[in-house]
Amino acid sequence: MKSGSRQDSMEGEASQNGTPTVNGQQNGGLVNQTMVFVPMSAAAAGPTSSFNMGGMVAAVGSRENMQPQIWLQDEREVKRQRRMQSNRESARRSRLRKQAECDELAQLAETLNEENASLKTELSHIRSDYEQLVDENAALKVSHNSVWSCAQLTDVRYQGVI
Repeated sequence: MKSGSRQDSMEGEASQNGTPTVNGQQNGGLVNQTMVFVPMSAAAAGPTSSFNMGGMVAAVGSRENMQPQIWLQDEREVKRQRRMQSNRESARRSRLRKQAECDELAQLAETLNEENASLKTELSHIRSDYEQLVDENAALKVSHNSVWSCAQLTDVRYQGVI
């Protein structure tokens, strides 16, 4: 067959065991499949035609590859399902970790807000104490200055200046 033609060629050949083999080119690739005839009941097979005289239905594929292909597809599906389940579990664990971290941060924020309020209260008390000490210090300075000026007057009197 010429390269690049889209024409499908089907040639029937007999294999060594007498089972017909179909050779052809399909979508640019060679197809070599053995046709297996599977017995079907007359009621299920439908009306008999010249192509289905023996009550047999053709199943395309090789006998050797048919079961392993199904098994391989099942194995792939099982692996895919397992991977999907694993991904779901991983996503669930990730969501739980994220939620736990969020809860932990919320608790930390609450603790820090309480500590902040406590420190503000303590700062307010310290400012109040500071203001009292500043007032007391000013009063003591006035008192000290008046005592000092009295002492100087007294000292001057004793010395006979006044």
